[in-house]
Amino acid sequence: MKFDLTQLKEQFLGKGKDHTKINVNPVRGWEILVLVFFSINLFIITFSIYHIMYRDDLSEASFREQTAGDIKTINREELQRVLQTYDEKEKTEERLRAERMHAVDPAE
Repeated sequence: MKFDLTQLKEQFLGKGKDHTKINVNPVRGWEILVLVFFSINLFIITFSIYHIMYRDDLSEASFREQTAGDIKTINREELQRVLQTYDEKEKTEERLRAERMHAVDPAE
């Protein structure tokens, strides 16, 4: 079988057609968009199911291996320091609202 590029070109482009005048077909464009949308969604769903079913991190054995020593708690000293900072800011704001500065309009 001999491969003829000109025959293949004529088959796809059409023989004797004016390719500058293209018929607009909006249905074809929407069909392509919907096909791409559903194929991407199918891939995402398949990939998610694969990871849920075959992932080793989600097995029961990994949950049983965790102990209470692995759990980290909040550093209470740092928490107190942050809370004190916010209390100081609140007091400063209340003081500034009570002691309003008197400004004179320079245009007068």
